[in-house]
Amino acid sequence: MPSNRSRSLLQAKTTRIVRTEAYEGPLPSPEILARYNEVCPGAAERILVMAENQARHRQGLEAEVIRSRTRDSRCGIFCGLAIGISSIVCGTAAVIWGHSWAGTFIGTGGVAGLVGVFIHGTNSSRAEREAKASQN
Repeated sequence: MPSNRSRSLLQAKTTRIVRTEAYEGPLPSPEILARYNEVCPGAAERILVMAENQARHRQGLEAEVIRSRTRDSRCGIFCGLAIGISSIVCGTAAVIWGHSWAGTFIGTGGVAGLVGVFIHGTNSSRAEREAKASQN
């Protein structure tokens, strides 16, 4: 027969309640902001200003990245145009001066190389867009 002590241990029951809160985004929930204000008056306003400044900063960086990519894209297009025109002109000049094989190789090789780079870049861009779309 179990003793009174072991019987009371068997009958004892413990209940534990766990509460977890989580939020996503730059700002905490309004309840948490209110608690911040209770601890430090004006803290909620400071947190809001901090979030606004961070958003403004992030948007500025994103705008700069877009401008930079546009500039780099235009530069690449103009460089490709210059390479294409110069390979055609040099190839044509070589053919005119009697070097038909060299002229043909220079002219078609330069243009074919540019076409290959363009196709590779297009495929890479498409794959990057698809990867980003699948993440969302």
